[in-house]
Amino acid sequence: MSDFLKLSQSSVASTCKVDAKIKGAYRFLKNDQVSLAHILESHIQSTIQRIEPGQYLLNLQDTSGLNFHYHKSKKDRGHIGTSPQNKDSLGYWLHSGLLCSTEGVPLGISYQEFWARQKVNRENKNKNEKNQGLDVNQ
Repeated sequence: MSDFLKLSQSSVASTCKVDAKIKGAYRFLKNDQVSLAHILESHIQSTIQRIEPGQYLLNLQDTSGLNFHYHKSKKDRGHIGTSPQNKDSLGYWLHSGLLCSTEGVPLGISYQEFWARQKVNRENKNKNEKNQGLDVNQ
């Protein structure tokens, strides 16, 4: 896994280079027992341990669109926006919270949610619906 941290923008094969490492990486990624919730739980527990009693904290939050448009094997992808060519982009949304001290020292992850939004049907929308948010739990 340390190889992934060094080269997170590269493919599995170009990051791992050795067949045994490549096979191990794919086994990890395809393991049904590995989930965002399980990985996140240990990070949140570590974050809690770093908090001092009475300490004021900032919870910095961000939502990012993860573009998986060309990953056809991902059948659960959802709408994340429209490209300049007016094509729907497919992928996932990731909302994260990062706890920091008031001095700006990061303490760790406080929250993370990952979801796919249903495709937006622009033809059936009327003016009154234009400014309403989408229900991400659909």
